[in-house]
Amino acid sequence: MPVGTMQGMELMRQWIKVLFSILLGIAFIMVFQSWFLAIMTWTFLFFIPSADKETELAFSRGIFNWGMLLLLFFAFFQSELLGLGLQPLNFSDTIFGEGSEIGSFIGSVGPWVLLLLLLVKGLMSFAPAGKAEEPHALMWITEVLIFLFIVGLIVVLQIWNWPAETIIFIGIWAMAYVSGSAGDQESRQTIGVIMIMIAFVIFSLGIGQQAVGGALFGQWWPTLYQGISAVTAPLGQVFQDLSSLFGDAFFLITNPTGYAQAIINGSFQTDPETGLRGAFGVEILDASTSPLFAEQPYTATVKIQNKGSFEGRNILLTLRPGANAPKETGATPFADEDKATLADLGFFADPPLIECSLSACTQWVDGQEENELAKLDLRQISYNSDGVSCADVVRFDLHAKFLPLVATVTYDYEVDSTLGLEFISEAEWDRLVAEGKVKPQIKKPASLKNAPVFLNIGTLEQPIREGTTHRIDFNLLPVSTTGKIQDGIIHVEFPATLGLPKFCLPEPSRTVLEGGILGYYWEDSSVFNNNYYIACEFAGLDFAAAELAGPSHTVVIRANASYRYEESRPFLPAKLEFGGVQCCETGGECVTGYCRSDNTCGELPEGAVTGTGLGEVCSGGSGSCATTSYVYKPADADGDIVASPLTCTGIEVGESEVNVCCPDAASDAQCQKAYELRQGGETDTDVIVAAMVEL
Repeated sequence: MPVGTMQGMELMRQWIKVLFSILLGIAFIMVFQSWFLAIMTWTFLFFIPSADKETELAFSRGIFNWGMLLLLFFAFFQSELLGLGLQPLNFSDTIFGEGSEIGSFIGSVGPWVLLLLLLVKGLMSFAPAGKAEEPHALMWITEVLIFLFIVGLIVVLQIWNWPAETIIFIGIWAMAYVSGSAGDQESRQTIGVIMIMIAFVIFSLGIGQQAVGGALFGQWWPTLYQGISAVTAPLGQVFQDLSSLFGDAFFLITNPTGYAQAIINGSFQTDPETGLRGAFGVEILDASTSPLFAEQPYTATVKIQNKGSFEGRNILLTLRPGANAPKETGATPFADEDKATLADLGFFADPPLIECSLSACTQWVDGQEENELAKLDLRQISYNSDGVSCADVVRFDLHAKFLPLVATVTYDYEVDSTLGLEFISEAEWDRLVAEGKVKPQIKKPASLKNAPVFLNIGTLEQPIREGTTHRIDFNLLPVSTTGKIQDGIIHVEFPATLGLPKFCLPEPSRTVLEGGILGYYWEDSSVFNNNYYIACEFAGLDFAAAELAGPSHTVVIRANASYRYEESRPFLPAKLEFGGVQCCETGGECVTGYCRSDNTCGELPEGAVTGTGLGEVCSGGSGSCATTSYVYKPADADGDIVASPLTCTGIEVGESEVNVCCPDAASDAQCQKAYELRQGGETDTDVIVAAMVEL
């Protein structure tokens, strides 16, 4: 095949790839309403094919640099376009104090200087390699200046004090920028796909899932996340268990001495009554909501079951908004303020059964603080909501966000733990050594009854030679990484054969000797300071003094702990269903063409005059009234004339709510007066303004 034909076919193949990247970016905008993903796609995948590969590479670098520049710029200065809303800090006020001239200058000018340097770098990228030495030198100087300026901004702006999620976003952007700047076009495309996936996993499935997930998928995000969660929740538990297993194995390989000194986690035994075996207590079996429609009541239901080996007591259920609760539209997505509260989601108290605050609703099982839940017994607890209003649907953009709720169960429980301790007499030990038949010494795990915690018992490797000083350790800790123990009280029984401990740390609250059993009680949980660890040291066992016959002897250590335990489980994410009352922000979203002041679609008031002028009926939205400013009062406290732009303001007219174009700072009575005059046929705005001023 002629060389020219081959080059032509290769060029056509490259243009097909370019066309695909363009269409893919457009699809992201049209289907998912995501400029973020579209710009990211074009930044990494778009290029201008050329027979001259040096020119093609130069233009590819320039497009990449400008695309990354746009992403950074829009993320912080035009956040609504991308849907990210990343606004890390008010630079000057946070770092230098409010009103600081130096801080104001650096905080306002610094980021723009950095953007200018990046812009210069983008322009220099279009210079083909090898065509001139000056662009290379200028490029090198620019990159050095960018590096120094970034380091300077990190120090001056104290980036380490920014929200962690914002630092992660900048880190992802920096990694994409550095890795994408190196190599040819094909490697940049490969890196781009990887970086997009990394960013999606970190933000969409992690700490920023509402902000980035909504930006990537728009109104499809709640449905997508709801489906993903049903699959990933059990898988997450599997990976958590595997992580713990591999962590123990890695600890054994890298630090065998430390592993030998550590306490081995106990082994749960099958409960003869329930047939279950494992770290079970009062478990949340299910947490879900009924279908959620705007302006309609719904219910959040939690089902619990006692699957452990003890009776659950004083059980309290708590409902909270999740960590990724939606924020107000336009708010910084990675800050804690402006999140939807339970009141915003319509949940209400029902004393004395349910007590509610902005952050939580609590409910005792069976409606009383002193309650019990027997083995395998079930309860279903409900929290009622009178519905999410359309005003809050618009305020939090709930069409594009899911509602994460978390159920927390807190209850009193117990755990029993036993461990056999084998001793070999000195004579038997010496005989076995002489014959080369000494048993391998190993650590043995304690046997536990089913409970959500470990009560581990640690000793030397067994068997233990007569006369060997040894220590017995106890450790109470939750099995789940998300579980919490409070008010732990530990009771240990030592056989009198062991003799009295030389010491115990911390010291027990009291000791009791009864029936050959020495009972030690740690009844003040404050001595543990949330670190439920006990160590008791014993002198070596003397077979003769203890009147023990035979070559070996086994004693049983028994321990019991009572405590208050807390565990949380997220609800299956709730999403706003389509149907029911239609919510709106502007009249264009309504079939009727009119958006009421409560953000619900409705019929236009009969005979109402619509328009954008003072006193006229409007359809909601900040842009639905004229930008003209009207003086609604002569002057402010300083004697300055006050003017206020028209906004679409809700007022009550009889039993209905009407949106009226009225000065933003005007009172309800003034807006009412303007509406009445306009509906009465008055068209002279000077007359309307004068009537408003009189009020």
